[in-house]
Amino acid sequence: MPRFILIIFYIVIFGSFSIFIQPIAAFEFETESGLLETGSETGHYATLFGLYTLPQIIGKIISGILAFLGIIFLGFMIYGGYIWMIAKGNEQEVEKAKNIIKNASIGLIIVMIAYGITYTLTNIIRFGEE
Repeated sequence: MPRFILIIFYIVIFGSFSIFIQPIAAFEFETESGLLETGSETGHYATLFGLYTLPQIIGKIISGILAFLGIIFLGFMIYGGYIWMIAKGNEQEVEKAKNIIKNASIGLIIVMIAYGITYTLTNIIRFGEE
């Protein structure tokens, strides 16, 4: 059982780092073209994802954290389903699995609401500055 959880953990952690591969590979253009100097003169900051203002960077970080929480939700759903499948009619195990799935679903609703608020505020800040 712990091996199964460890495998899921590694898949989630290493899978979440794959979003950084493409932006890092394309980052050389910005340094060689003078885009970083031009962006810093206009009040933007250089990140792995391009040139953004500070509120946009904070919004991206919060959105990334919320996306990672969505991945954790998926892990809990898989874990709850796995517990339910191997319960073999044991009512205590079935109730445990139902509670895991119910709590994961409540957590997903909270994360979706937080993501919606973050997305809305980021757009207000972004379009308010232009």
